[in-house]
Amino acid sequence: MSLTQLVDGISTRDPRSHVPKIGVKIKEEFNSTLCGIMSPDPNFESLEQLPDHIASFTASCDDGKLIDSTPGIKPQHALTSRKILENATLLVAKLKEKVGEDSEPVVKVTVSYPEYNYAFTVSGDKLYGVKRANS
Repeated sequence: MSLTQLVDGISTRDPRSHVPKIGVKIKEEFNSTLCGIMSPDPNFESLEQLPDHIASFTASCDDGKLIDSTPGIKPQHALTSRKILENATLLVAKLKEKVGEDSEPVVKVTVSYPEYNYAFTVSGDKLYGVKRANS
């Protein structure tokens, strides 16, 4: 039985039920949460349209937790990409400090391999990653 079936099975109209108000509240909270989780992210959806797309994901910038992904992406990919951006930001800050310039966070990093590349981009509170074949 799925969670949706379970929540839909809560009887809120049965006069013998001791929890009609709780049932309604659970349904409201569940549907609200589900809508928040299931709302499509147009930025994520557009990644699949890129030429030579292999896989992509969206993660939280705060903790690197995977939010959405295409097949083939593991949670570790998101955590690693966040760490790459964090390290790149620290490196740029150190380099700019030596020449006396102000530093800003790195918002895009590309990691290239002979057959494919990864591009990681920060937008708002999300980190987007895409793996593409080199053409």
